Amino acid sequence: MNIRKVAIIVGSLLILSLFISTLGDGSSKAEGNGESDFSEVDAYIAREMERQNLPGLALGIVQGDRILYLKGYGQADSSGRPVTPETPFGIGSIGKSITAMAVLQLAEEGKLDIDAPIQRYIPAKFKGAQFIIVRQLLNQTSGFSQISTFSNTLSSINDQDQDALEKNALSYAEKFLQNTTQTEHSYRYSNANYVLLGYIVQQVSGQSYGDYVKEHICSPLSM
Repeated sequence: MNIRKVAIIVGSLLILSLFISTLGDGSSKAEGNGESDFSEVDAYIAREMERQNLPGLALGIVQGDRILYLKGYGQADSSGRPVTPETPFGIGSIGKSITAMAVLQLAEEGKLDIDAPIQRYIPAKFKGAQFIIVRQLLNQTSGFSQISTFSNTLSSINDQDQDALEKNALSYAEKFLQNTTQTEHSYRYSNANYVLLGYIVQQVSGQSYGDYVKEHICSPLSM
């Protein structure tokens, strides 16, 4: 994920912590109308955007099932278009959380065993797949290397290619699963783990990854 996007996410979490702490002592309440005063949050964001050189971000503060505050800050792109609460941002590695949710849903339904070798869910020709279980992909303990992941990404695949996920997953399998014999690995972050998990979601559910996520995660959450 782009480091700037990481800063946006982390900054938002810090902002939420600041807001909750100020609510606790009542100092962020506007006098007389009982509404929250978010001027301290706005000031904090302004400082952090300048300090971290962030061009823009969108903030949402939620308490329970209530949206307390929505606001966009700065510019969305080089045209100067302002960020609003509805401005889309690249999801980056947040997609890994969605993929993990999909895998665990299928496991709860008994359609997938997270302690089974991934060989059960991908083409049998990848012999090394017998030594890696689904749980290791989830936990980033498969032994895959992030550097090798980047060098092996199929840059020629069009983002709109309906088979892009499968092609990338099988490309990673070709790279990593031919000669693997180890069963124990330390933690090593790699996108390949979650590309393969997305492919497994497709194989197990019988749906494309996008359709599965829309139907089983986004729609139930009204996203």
